[in-house]
Amino acid sequence: MMDRKIVVHESQSLLTAHLERSFIDDSSIQVKWTPHRIDFLQESQVEETRLAILNRVEISEGLMQELFNIARLTNVCCILRREDEHQEELLREIGVVSVMNEAFAEKFLLSTVTRLISDEMIGP
Repeated sequence: MMDRKIVVHESQSLLTAHLERSFIDDSSIQVKWTPHRIDFLQESQVEETRLAILNRVEISEGLMQELFNIARLTNVCCILRREDEHQEELLREIGVVSVMNEAFAEKFLLSTVTRLISDEMIGP
């Protein structure tokens, strides 16, 4: 089985730590915290990256364009802050495969992540 990487862009590593604990028994999955946007963008383009997650990050126009490019390479999941929920439709149009609000994410994130990094789900 090939190694699978999940890249998480968030200011604190709370979601990253949760995912690391959830996949602790699967040595083929690596979870990487990227608090800085440039690191997130670079790591998202690495071949092993199966999923790029933005967790409650402000979605600017520039980031939207970069997400469009990343969505061509790997699966992208966005957990939106309340003030960014109006951007859900546009994110889906540019190729983001999973868009959730904060409340929804707490219930369904782990099952969504598991589905998106599965061996059957190759590429976006």
